[in-house]
Amino acid sequence: MAKSVKNNLVLSDNLLKEWIKYKRGEDFSQNTINKILHYSGGNIQVNTSQYQRIGIEISRELNQKLRSAGYTTQTLEDLAGKTVYRIILDSERTDFPYVCIKDDNINPMLGGCFFRNCSREKALSHLRELCRNASEIILYDKYLGQTDNWRSNRDLILSLLPDKKLTIHYRRDHLSDDLVEELKTVRARWSFEAVELPTHHDRYLIVDGNMEIILTSGFYHLRSTAKELTYMLRLCEKSRFGA
Repeated sequence: MAKSVKNNLVLSDNLLKEWIKYKRGEDFSQNTINKILHYSGGNIQVNTSQYQRIGIEISRELNQKLRSAGYTTQTLEDLAGKTVYRIILDSERTDFPYVCIKDDNINPMLGGCFFRNCSREKALSHLRELCRNASEIILYDKYLGQTDNWRSNRDLILSLLPDKKLTIHYRRDHLSDDLVEELKTVRARWSFEAVELPTHHDRYLIVDGNMEIILTSGFYHLRSTAKELTYMLRLCEKSRFGA
């Protein structure tokens, strides 16, 4: 028996009103709709009670379809439990299962997942493009200058970052002065600045202070296929590193 297809999430009443304006071609907030689409992909779960509550009249066909599927009188919280992501998007609330589209710890991320023995070339091409126009970069990986990995990590840095005027921030305990000088001999236009950075578990590549690239397995595994690698992109007004 085929499984029923779940929608991704639920909208709060105020956001559903805005979504319906968008679907009907009425005046709507483009910024709000962009954020709804970013989280949901347009796959939104609604029930008959929510339509009634916000004063939206729906077709007999849609009403029957929702009732047949059992989407009738659930609370928004119960309705969210029937979706893929189990969340309710809202413009204000942040208490779970609510997620605020303005700013929330739960947010949509773009990235990639590569299994063991799977080529990383597509990930490398993506990250090179993201760094291509950068003027400042933060490298954060406590294993970056580790003796066993350094040759591979050095070659990765040289291939990943643009050969142009570029300021690279790093923690001194991640990259020694000798290794910095080694990079400078190959990339004369790069400048390096050792800075105080908070301690984090994951490895990061921060581009111009407004994009965090999170690497779950570190820089070394962007070249080595011995372990799985996942990377995620996070756009932010201000990086948590604050360099």
